[in-house]
Amino acid sequence: MSLNMKLVRRLVVLSGCVLLLASIGIGLFYFNQEKVLFFPEVLPDNFKFSFPGEVRESNIKLGSGGSINYLAFNPGSTKGLVLYFHGNAGSLKDWGFAASDIAKNTGWGVWIMDFPGYGKSTGPLPKNEKVLIEMGRALRDEISREKPQLPLVLFGRSVGSGIATALAFEKRPAGLILETPYRSIAKLGHEIYPFLPEFFSRFDLDNEKLLPSVDSTPVLILHGTSDSVIPFKHGKFLSELKPQARLVIFQGGDHNNLDNFPEYWPAVASFLSGLKK
Repeated sequence: MSLNMKLVRRLVVLSGCVLLLASIGIGLFYFNQEKVLFFPEVLPDNFKFSFPGEVRESNIKLGSGGSINYLAFNPGSTKGLVLYFHGNAGSLKDWGFAASDIAKNTGWGVWIMDFPGYGKSTGPLPKNEKVLIEMGRALRDEISREKPQLPLVLFGRSVGSGIATALAFEKRPAGLILETPYRSIAKLGHEIYPFLPEFFSRFDLDNEKLLPSVDSTPVLILHGTSDSVIPFKHGKFLSELKPQARLVIFQGGDHNNLDNFPEYWPAVASFLSGLKK
């Protein structure tokens, strides 16, 4: 056998090994996407939350199984209610302070939950967006039954922005707030992992597709120009899709520090106070 033929054979074998390893790696990634997207903090059932102000803790069962643990801040408010969907890491132990701050700075009631597998919520991590939307729908409907006379605003932060938009598309709220939002999980994933096509994602949560159809709902978008997790261009793109939305730009703002900027709370408070009751 000539030297050239041996070299060709080795290259063919090497290429086959590379393709096999790549296929295994992509397969593992596909079936474990929830472990790439979600970083939960699990809390014991007897964990006691400690936040300023009036806070009520409860649980709500999901039809698909498991239960969602949630907190209601300032539950006696007569101004209105905010349903807040938090980001992909941590638990209510820390995210509760974000809800507490909203209640303190606006006077509105704020409801916030932990995703399945987070905090004291039960069940496995969500394997697709249907579980997340079911979770949000269950608590939204619980709020509507308890406080039907009050305006309800959906507030989604980071990964939670897609849940908020999906629910706003399904049933129009009084207002929609998106903080550090993405165009879609699939598009963001492709940006981070260019070798993976968008259709590969089991999570869509497509703000780009749904937001323009939320046509009768006032929208506030909050995004920093130096966001190191979800680039500012995502929030800007969404604001251009829906020109009537208000985009508040935080120069130099990163992914988790927008509420430290002096314009943050006036923007949120003025948006809520300007909604039709």
